Amino acid sequence: MSYTFDVYLGNTRATRNVLDYMTFIMMFPQLVAGPSVRYRDVAKQLVDRTTTGEKFAYGVRRFAVGLGKKVLIANTLAVPVNAIFNIPFSQMTPGLAWLGTFGFAFQI
Repeated sequence: MSYTFDVYLGNTRATRNVLDYMTFIMMFPQLVAGPSVRYRDVAKQLVDRTTTGEKFAYGVRRFAVGLGKKVLIANTLAVPVNAIFNIPFSQMTPGLAWLGTFGFAFQI
């Protein structure tokens, strides 16, 4: 909707390049999870982007590190965190609740 609003309100010009528009739409997780990204804020970056082997390699490294964190940290913490959160409330101690909270924070 931000693209539609930005164009309608005259904050930016409508793009004639379908690839630029689809690139913005593919940022859907960012658009939903926040912080909100307005089309007018990224339109210039979408149009004037350059791709080099060095930038591609950097992106692959970032992806690999993120995937490693997901597999090694988040998936590993999921089992004990879920076990803590499945403990009945009457048996939950404050220390266990905090441990589950911090574990969940590292998991996400």
